[in-house]
Amino acid sequence: MRRGPEQPGLRRRAEPRGSRPRRPGPGGHAADRLARGRSRPGGVEPRRVVERLGSARAARTTVALYGSVARGTSDRRSDVDLVVLTPDDVTPDEVEHLALGITAGVERWTGNACSVYELSTDRLVDLVRAVDPMVRSWLEDATTISGPDLRELLQTHGA
Repeated sequence: MRRGPEQPGLRRRAEPRGSRPRRPGPGGHAADRLARGRSRPGGVEPRRVVERLGSARAARTTVALYGSVARGTSDRRSDVDLVVLTPDDVTPDEVEHLALGITAGVERWTGNACSVYELSTDRLVDLVRAVDPMVRSWLEDATTISGPDLRELLQTHGA
């Protein structure tokens, strides 16, 4: 899980659970199906994990795919990059539980490592004001999987 500079102690990178990434099956690579919003029987979808926050906060939590999977340039060894934008009223423990749940589900489903960049709405505003390179990356290739559209939120905050 990656967290903004306000809590560098929580910065971790998840490692793949299996020894080798799964091969693409019919319908393409599992990470590509995630990018297209297709579910898989028995798979853990990020939106289901987010629902554990309760309906009001889940509706305000954004999960978006970015990086090579979102751009369609990934291969079977590519990691899955997600940004999770939570409302400011979600506690740090809830955020960590949410990010770990999403990471475990995506890794189990795709067989690929999953990196989660977690941030609050306040932190998003700070990144936009600082013209952080991550903001540009999200504007260029983010695909929202759950919650409010990330690109629209970025534009609302001046990106």
